[in-house]
Amino acid sequence: MASIQQRVMEILDGSEHDLPGKILEWVITFVVLTNCLAVILDSVPEIHADYKDFFHEFEFWSVMFFTAEYVLRTWSYGARYAAENGGSLHAKLSPRIRLICAEVLHLRHIHESPFHRRNWSANVAGNRVVCPRARGTT
Repeated sequence: MASIQQRVMEILDGSEHDLPGKILEWVITFVVLTNCLAVILDSVPEIHADYKDFFHEFEFWSVMFFTAEYVLRTWSYGARYAAENGGSLHAKLSPRIRLICAEVLHLRHIHESPFHRRNWSANVAGNRVVCPRARGTT
């Protein structure tokens, strides 16, 4: 198990001498740039009207991609901070686990909400999800 964690960590950390690591870096860069382009295009009202479902799905799957990357990165760092190396993985993961839980709860509420997702905001530092009142209600 430790060797798998070590290899995943090496790939995710990237190295100019490691082909899978270089490929993953290019894929991550591509996804980030396409997300930037999607945000720009989605801000144009005419394009948003025609492709809002596509942008919503693209945003959802991009978040899932980066969530998987982050979970793998966090898991693989167990190899770096293993007990035999004198590190404490538990101490390093506690804030990260809270952050992941807050983001997952935030995403769950966005997709189950009758409100538009842009009306939601997350207070990640406080680990809570906040929804403003609907317009026209008291």
